[in-house]
Amino acid sequence: MSAETPLKDLPKVDPTLKGQLEGFSAVNLKKIETEEKIHLPNKEDIENEKGQQALRQGIEGFDHTALKKAQTAEKNTLPTKEMIEEEKKA
Repeated sequence: MSAETPLKDLPKVDPTLKGQLEGFSAVNLKKIETEEKIHLPNKEDIENEKGQQALRQGIEGFDHTALKKAQTAEKNTLPTKEMIEEEKKA
């Protein structure tokens, strides 16, 4: 809070909480060793990522004009009206 805020506009604090805050001392805190959770990637991880990036760039930059034209033949042809009629009779 800034010094310009009048005292009457400040929020009311519970007296027990106020007493705890006023009596707080940093000496009572426990000493703790901090552990870094962010680990740097090792050399293998970096190489794998470079390989993945190269693969993605190869896919994105693929020249489709280099492909040869191919004739497609349907192996599963659609039945004709005569074939459907024969199955209905059977």
